[in-house]
Amino acid sequence: MRIPSIASWAICLCFVVQARASLVSAFTTDSEGWTAASSDSSVTGDYTLSYFYTNTQIYQPTGGNPGGYIGFISDPDTYTTYYLAPVAYLGDQSASYGGSIAYDGQDLPTGSDTVFTDVADIVLQSGSILLLSRDGWSQSAWTHESLALVPSNFQVGSLSGPTATEAQLQEVLGNLTSLRICGEDQDGPDSSGLDNVVLTYAPEPAVTCAGIGLVLTLMTKRRLHSFKGSEKSQESN
Repeated sequence: MRIPSIASWAICLCFVVQARASLVSAFTTDSEGWTAASSDSSVTGDYTLSYFYTNTQIYQPTGGNPGGYIGFISDPDTYTTYYLAPVAYLGDQSASYGGSIAYDGQDLPTGSDTVFTDVADIVLQSGSILLLSRDGWSQSAWTHESLALVPSNFQVGSLSGPTATEAQLQEVLGNLTSLRICGEDQDGPDSSGLDNVVLTYAPEPAVTCAGIGLVLTLMTKRRLHSFKGSEKSQESN
């Protein structure tokens, strides 16, 4: 009876080690704690946030991809707008190293707007350390974006700064104090939106599961061998 028990434990443990959750914000009924703020980074390269909007100001019940989303029907200023992740996305996010941040975004100009080329799309912050990434996603329709959370995708301090090291990205993700997603990188009046945010954690290495399974299989075979040897000894007696 004990041998099947060990085998069952190996199967269960294997699944527990491999399973990794993701954080998801679909904005079905509300902003889910996300807020927004403006930054004058388009002019100064300073990512200090200057004007904050409440979650009720940015939640839109229809027009998303699909359903509800967060954003502005008409952006109230000409600065860069960032959407700020709630506390669930902050703190120790070490498990997301090697994972990804994905979202659907749109930025609809209402005139001859100028696109800011020196504005980060994703900002990760831990204390005074800023890691920045830009792919220039400005789109006139909902567009899916995904960024791997690996050092080569981030610059330190500014978009012209050095590429982040493994240690720097791990340090920031280990104590994440701010996660921002750019909602608008054009001047002039426009409408922007963010929907379907997913922070995916990196999967555990398959060898971990395989190694546990191998060890427990060997344990099972050893116990079975001992059991059979004991039976033979009793028969000879």
